[in-house]
Amino acid sequence: MQVIAAAGRHAWSQAADPSLLEGGEAGYRELWDRGIHPERVARLAHALPDAVCPLPVATYVEAERRDIDTVWLAGVAAVFPVTEFAAWCVSNADGSGRITASEVRELRDLGLSPRDAMAALEGGVAASAIADAVHVSGARPASLARWMGAWARIGCAPTGEHYLLLAERRLLHARPLAADIDALVTGAGRAVDRTEAAVMLALEPSPHRVLAAIRGGVRSAADLRPTR
Repeated sequence: MQVIAAAGRHAWSQAADPSLLEGGEAGYRELWDRGIHPERVARLAHALPDAVCPLPVATYVEAERRDIDTVWLAGVAAVFPVTEFAAWCVSNADGSGRITASEVRELRDLGLSPRDAMAALEGGVAASAIADAVHVSGARPASLARWMGAWARIGCAPTGEHYLLLAERRLLHARPLAADIDALVTGAGRAVDRTEAAVMLALEPSPHRVLAAIRGGVRSAADLRPTR
């Protein structure tokens, strides 16, 4: 039986289309050993734009594990027909809240690259929010997509006004820890919005000073008088 299985593995790995998979024949052998038949590779690859392939072995493994909807994947991958974006879509497919092709198109239409779009999508940052921030701040959409995406990962949704506030003090790369934001919001009795609290912490290095300011009535980062 093992001899027959090995023969099948060898035959299929040689007969399968090597242009669909990084690693070619060796990649097919690895997938076979993981229980993924070459026909499954072809089914996924042929649903995608030609420019997307070859895909990494790990992407096919993930697609199999997640039982990817090829119609959905073909739609979103067509917006940015590059390998990196298709692989990212597979790894980030979530049936309860997965991205849509229209969301990706809106980000592309702002002039974003695939990587900038991924930064926004990872944080759930909508194209409309980026466009609003562009209008207020005059910053490049790509810069705002990455910046807003990074803030979204700590549970915050800053605006163009916040961008200008931090840019003025050369603090665009300053981001507090999520735990510090939580502690401040809790200590303030939830009297201030989480994003405002986070931007205050980015502006003011002393959490005690920020807390004192909030208790003194400050509710907006724009009204804070930082010491740095």
